[in-house]
Order: sequence, then structure tokens, then C-alpha cells
Amino acid sequence: MITISRSLVRRLRIAFARGLGAKVRKHVPSVQVQTGDRGIFVRAKNDRCAIAFHMPGTFEAHRFALPFEALKQCEGPKSEEVTLTTTDREVVLQWIASRVPQSVRFPLKDAEDFPPLPDQMESNSSHLLDALREAVAVASDENTRYALDHLQLRGDRGQVVATDGRQLLAQGGFSFPWDDDLLIPANRLFASSDLGGHETVQIGTKEDWVVIRSGPWTLWGHVAKTARFPKLGDLLTPNRTNASALLLADGDAAFLAEAVERLPGNDASNSPVTVDLNGSVAIRSQGAGDAQPTEIVLTNSRRDGDAISWSTHREHLRRAARLGFRRIGVVDQEAPICCQDEDRIYVWASLGTYGLVSSSTDAIRIESPTRDTKRSTQANQPQSTERNTSMIKSNSQSSEKHEETADQQSVNDMLEAAEALKGSLRQALADTYVLIAGLKKQRKQSKILRSAVMSLRQLRGIDA
Repeated sequence: MITISRSLVRRLRIAFARGLGAKVRKHVPSVQVQTGDRGIFVRAKNDRCAIAFHMPGTFEAHRFALPFEALKQCEGPKSEEVTLTTTDREVVLQWIASRVPQSVRFPLKDAEDFPPLPDQMESNSSHLLDALREAVAVASDENTRYALDHLQLRGDRGQVVATDGRQLLAQGGFSFPWDDDLLIPANRLFASSDLGGHETVQIGTKEDWVVIRSGPWTLWGHVAKTARFPKLGDLLTPNRTNASALLLADGDAAFLAEAVERLPGNDASNSPVTVDLNGSVAIRSQGAGDAQPTEIVLTNSRRDGDAISWSTHREHLRRAARLGFRRIGVVDQEAPICCQDEDRIYVWASLGTYGLVSSSTDAIRIESPTRDTKRSTQANQPQSTERNTSMIKSNSQSSEKHEETADQQSVNDMLEAAEALKGSLRQALADTYVLIAGLKKQRKQSKILRSAVMSLRQLRGIDA
């Protein structure tokens, strides 16, 4: 008899569905179960990927296959147990739901052969899993003349590379036990929280598979030997020279990543925003039918180099900020936009002059909160120059220092509260501007509607 929790069954079902794409009804994989003195192994595979979960323990030796539907039938949100028993002809699953005993039976089938494990695997930090997750987010869902739905693992450079034809992300600093460039499917399971939380991630290769292990999970990605991947060439060469760059402050990066999606025009083709590096740093857009543009002013960021304005897909700009890049460089309005640090390069295509919005005195301005001025305020506070040269008792000196510290702390607390209030008021003012703009637009539409109704009434009078 085998016993596991219903909540684990749910985790397995979600992981297999995400990793294998089991929502497609054309080919729903079977689930293979193997038990023995090493524990329980639950596996599933298709021609592109294989997934295995290992739970240590000692069990009777069994090896059989279940239909994928069996997981969905007995899964649950709690740690209630599911028991699996086998006979010569069938597998029986039993559990309790809402105090009512449940059971299902399936014909006993032999488990299929599974891809082999590497003889030796290379250990990397958990950042490898982070890199795979970000690479999957960049890769395309479509497989065209190039395998854009695959990730390129560059053995000699220790890089994970992904592109969808419009953006490219290369992340390095890893150790792979091969020298060539291998292509594996961009698996959505890399983004699962189940795989995270482990200090090391192991990676290796065996036959036609790249194998990645994180905690109890092992993934096999089938190597696409005949598939083609774009030749990236100079795009992966670091130290590109830029005519201008946006130097993004940490606080502004978090503000930008959250606010840029809320700018008008998000549903337009290519979702353009204008990055204006002329004086202040502004991110601007204007929706169809809007009377004036809306812009985010990054008060803590600055320009390095020539003044320039360029148009970009807002999601690419948001990804750069979220990935931690703080220097975003451009050569001109038409050239690719580039971010890079010691181990990573992120490049994406500019939109040229498409969607470029000029500055306007009537623009709705939303300013990012200014950086904490606590230190500068303290530095500018007047310092007492009076000195008492007489002998002072130690307890009196300690008391004065304590009072001074308390007073200083009180001032600091008030300054922090004032800064927080300032930021809240700015946000409230920005929301008010957006509300006013919406009301004006609605009032304009109401006037047009009333005019149309009056015209219809006049036409009716003429017909009469």
C-alpha cells in the first residue's frame, strides 16, 4: 500500500499539466509510479519534456502507470491521505472527502521507460533557476522558422539565452558540463514556486536530454538538434557604446515597473511609451481620443549623455527595471535599446518614431516619490558651537546625551512621517488628475451625444 497526501497529488497534477502542456486533450500523458527502498517516484513525460518527483522513504516495490485523470479525481487542498493499492489486474485509489469514503479503480498497466539520468551533474546556485524562469518569460510561445520557443544553453560561456525576435536576454555566470550550444524547450515549469527554495540546482546531459534537478524535482528537456536558433552575433557582445543612457534610481525602478502598465494606450499595438531624456526623465503616453498625454516623471533618475526621446514597448521597459538593470542605453531612436551588467545583457528593438509623444504643458504629470532626505536634513541641521569647559559629572553628561538622542530621534520620526505624507499627497494628486481627465472626456462625449439627439429630433420635425 502507498500513502500520499491529497495536497501533494494536487501539486503533482498542476506541475505535470504546466510542464507538459497537458491541457491539450490530443495527448494527455500517463502518470508513472515507482516505489521501493529509495522512496516514491512519480513521473510523467512527452516527446519534449519529462518530469519526476521524488519522496524519500521505504516502500514495497511496485511499478505501474495511472491515467492523468486519476490525479484530478483524488486531489484536494488538505493533507488528507490517499492510499494506492494494487492487485494483479487493477490499481485502487481510496480517500475521504467531506467525511464520505471515495474510491476509483483503474486497470493495472506497466510503466513506460523513462529518460536516463546523467552520470555526473554540475552544481550551480539557485540563480540558475531564476535565470531559466526569466528566460521562459522572454521566449516566444510560437515555433516559426527559428526555435524561438526554446532556450539556448551555451556551454562554453555558461549562458542562458532566450529571444522572441523582438527582445533578447542573455544571463551568464553558470557552469554547464558541455561545450556546445544546446536548445531545450522553454518550459513553464521553471516559473513554478515548487522548484524554488533550494540552495543549489544541478544540471547535466545524457543522450538527447538536458537534465535539471532542484530539490525533489527533476526535469528533462529534449535537445532540439536540428532546430535553428537566431545568430545573435554582436548583440551578445558587452561594452556597447551608447550616445545616451537612462540612469534609473532604485526607488524609481520599482515605481516605474508598477506604474508604466497603467499609462494610457496599453491596449494599442506594441503598447508604446515615450522615454524622454530631456531635462527631467519622463515616461509618456497618450491614449486614442485623449486630449492630453500622461507622463511619469522619475524624480530621482537622470540622463547620462545626449538629450533624446525614444519610443519602446512598455513591457520591455518594465522588464528591464524589474530585472534590476539601472542603466538603459540608446544610440539613436532607431537602434536597439541595451542594458548590461557583469553577467547579463538585455536588448530589445526600439519602436522608432512610432507612438512617439511630444512633451506638453497640459500633460498629466505623475511624479515618483523623492528619495529619503533624512541624511541631508540631518546634515543641514545647525550644530551648537558652544562648549562647556568646566568639569561635568558623568551622570549629568550621560543624561544630556540621552535627551539629545531622544530629541534627534523625534525629529527623524517627524521627518519620515512628513516624507510619507508628501508621497501620499503626490499620489492622491496624480489620481485626481487622472479622474479629472476621465470626467472631462465623459463630459465631452455626453455633449456629443446630446447634440446627436437634438439633430435627430430636428430631422424628425422636418420629416413631419
